[in-house]
Amino acid sequence: GWEETLGRNGVVIDRPKGCPHPRYPAWIYPVDYGYVPGTTGGDGHEVDVFVGSAAAGLVGLLITCDAEKDDRETKLLWNLTEYEIAAVTAFLFGGAMTGYLVRRPATDDSVDSRESA
Repeated sequence: GWEETLGRNGVVIDRPKGCPHPRYPAWIYPVDYGYVPGTTGGDGHEVDVFVGSAAAGLVGLLITCDAEKDDRETKLLWNLTEYEIAAVTAFLFGGAMTGYLVRRPATDDSVDSRESA
């Protein structure tokens, strides 16, 4: 899965927190942004990833649609706090881009999965 791929391939940060978006300079990245080397996303480039400040692992992903570019992508959310998730969704979905936030379900190893069915 993505946890293993992120652990094995790492993340290349090409847009650090606080830098402007290349097409929309008024948009400032709220967290580090980069890609997972050795992967291919929906746009033919590496899979994008937002990297936060928590030790939370993969907390979810964003499925995005950019109507201007006719582009659909999946962006991973790695080590983000709740505040950072909210900041990233506001950053992405404040303009022409739309999409969905898909949260990774919380896991509790102390509960037997048969008991919760």
